Amino acid sequence: MPIHAGGLEMTAVKVCMLIAMIGHLLCQRCDWFLAYTKDKHRINLKYLNDNENLSKEFEGATTGYSMISIMLGVVAIALMAVGYYGLSNWMRQYSVISANIMLISGAAFIIFITAHHVFCGIIEWFYIKLGRTDAAHEAIVEFFKKTISTMYVGYVALLVFMVTLFITVVTGGTSLPAWACIFNTLPLFIILIPFKLVGTGNIAGTITFLGLLIFI
Repeated sequence: MPIHAGGLEMTAVKVCMLIAMIGHLLCQRCDWFLAYTKDKHRINLKYLNDNENLSKEFEGATTGYSMISIMLGVVAIALMAVGYYGLSNWMRQYSVISANIMLISGAAFIIFITAHHVFCGIIEWFYIKLGRTDAAHEAIVEFFKKTISTMYVGYVALLVFMVTLFITVVTGGTSLPAWACIFNTLPLFIILIPFKLVGTGNIAGTITFLGLLIFI
């Protein structure tokens, strides 16, 4: 008989994990499109408030990369959403409270991080399209500051989701062994930070869903 996880068969849960992995990998590629120019120069955003240096960082950047990132990113995050839904649904057989927290925070993460990703792509697209002028710089910095709240809300929501998962697993609240709590974006992100990789969060997310796919 198939094992059910809050309404989803276990096979369906694993498929959700696989889809989320694909989504995170695609989203990491979208981050790459925003972080690099066509000549493989990595853009340093520490000059965000200094247009003279920022303009030099964007030499060789094209609007094509920005547009690809925007469009592909929306698809990627939609695929990620499947995994977060599947994971919260799987949790329901162990803890309804944890499952509901994960479902709500997961939905908030997907909604706000989609907006943030699109905004980032739009900012880069307009900055390049308008010739990286001082006026363009002033406009994109103002836009960035007025929309940065979408990033904060999105990542706080993800933090709530992952902390809930971590606590439930490490305390023995699921069928997973306590050590499986390492398959969680939060500790993996902390481990990967020193490597300064593009799309660190998406790399951590990919590893998270890969581990859960194997051990759930």
